[in-house]
Amino acid sequence: FTWAPLNGDQNHPGKTVCTLYDDGIPNQIWSPNQIMCKKLACPVGFEQVGGINSDIAGCGIEGCNERYQDSYSDIDDCATGCVSTSTCKSFTWAPLDGDRNHPGKTVCTLYDNDISNRLWSPNQIMCKLN
Repeated sequence: FTWAPLNGDQNHPGKTVCTLYDDGIPNQIWSPNQIMCKKLACPVGFEQVGGINSDIAGCGIEGCNERYQDSYSDIDDCATGCVSTSTCKSFTWAPLDGDRNHPGKTVCTLYDNDISNRLWSPNQIMCKLN
């Protein structure tokens, strides 16, 4: 879906606009202020643990500094990182600004277990190997 706040859609001044799509691939730039959002979902080969924002406390098996977009560019890279790490049983993925402690970053955390012990917000998903 796309979201434009008040006066954010050039064709609908004075209104907020939410538009639903059956495809998550953008095909144009629309102005003056609109974002495209995609529902968080676990990649193929993984299943979601708990609800959105399920989490395991701590930095996971790689350490705190290995979890950001310079190591994992998207949820699929995060899943690949889990599959290629022999001790990984699950991961959490927070898209840009999805981890409240790391604004302006995406965060992938690999874990050696698949049992959530807390919620962490505002927007992340926990996935375990099928």
